[in-house]
Amino acid sequence: TTGDGVTYSVSGEEDLTFDAGVLSGSPTVDNSPYSIEIYAEDDSCYDTCTGVSKITDTISFTVTDAGSYDANGFDADGNHRNGTIYDDEGYDIDGYNSQGFNAADHYDPLYDENVSRA
Repeated sequence: TTGDGVTYSVSGEEDLTFDAGVLSGSPTVDNSPYSIEIYAEDDSCYDTCTGVSKITDTISFTVTDAGSYDANGFDADGNHRNGTIYDDEGYDIDGYNSQGFNAADHYDPLYDENVSRA
């Protein structure tokens, strides 16, 4: 594409579009990893530019599956996407913290880690 006196081209953009210098789209796990080379040169020397009249850069990234988490970030086993059984605010999948309280300050000893289960 061409814009503002610069000709842009790109390669490796599976599932993405490149228009007037803007790369956009929805990258997928199937086409990952991506390695996109962007090439820009001054229109006055198109196809023969050197030095500062020609810029190339490569953008590389990998798309991964985020897993099967619910809206609160928990999987079916009760593990949070942060790697613990508690979310970032300290509550488990049922909404209780390690001291046995929920956000409404209701106490349930079943969730209190300091209470012996014996």
